[in-house]
Amino acid sequence: MTIVQYMLICKITKQGSTLSREPVEWYRTVVDHLIVILKKIHILIGLLFQCLH
Repeated sequence: MTIVQYMLICKITKQGSTLSREPVEWYRTVVDHLIVILKKIHILIGLLFQCLH
């Protein structure tokens, strides 16, 4: 899933109402979600390396 697809999904789920009023808030939520995803990926990579060694 690319960032663009992810942003589109966010737009659809929020139905655009919050986007027009609070683009900064929306941007923050996207960034928060991305950080969570990156942390999960980081943990998975760490586990993979542990298994390989």
